[in-house]
Amino acid sequence: VSTLTSWVAMGYQLAVVVMNPEAMLGPLAKNLSTTSIIGVQIISMALVPILIAATAFCAAGILHLVFMLLGNNGQSFEVTFRSYCYAVAPASVFRLIPICGDVFFFVTALVLLIFALRETLRVDGVRATIGVVLPALLCCGFFWAGAVLAAGALAQGVPK
Repeated sequence: VSTLTSWVAMGYQLAVVVMNPEAMLGPLAKNLSTTSIIGVQIISMALVPILIAATAFCAAGILHLVFMLLGNNGQSFEVTFRSYCYAVAPASVFRLIPICGDVFFFVTALVLLIFALRETLRVDGVRATIGVVLPALLCCGFFWAGAVLAAGALAQGVPK
């Protein structure tokens, strides 16, 4: 399901890029032909199943580590992996919506993931919510901290 919905979302993106390449690619679009843009998109679509599987494995591993730190009752990694996959796959249907589908997908996946991990790991709702939201906040925090450090370095004129 996730692969099919990702292909549809990439098809939407391809349609926009073919109609107006500069809208998504900016100045890079002047250097690329339409054939090369379509070729890159097709190669990306071929890699989607592998990337989705790798993402599921890594995300489930991160969630498993977070729940171990929060005092999980000792469920195996397979339980966390299965919960992640069963929660994210139905939410990916929202990616079929052209413009704002990814936002609905993200919110729905978080909610379903909280419910799935609460039931399978047998933790309370607060611990499940913290366990799911904490990695997202940490990743966003590291991203923003890096952006602030880069902006500070640029403001001081470090890269000359």
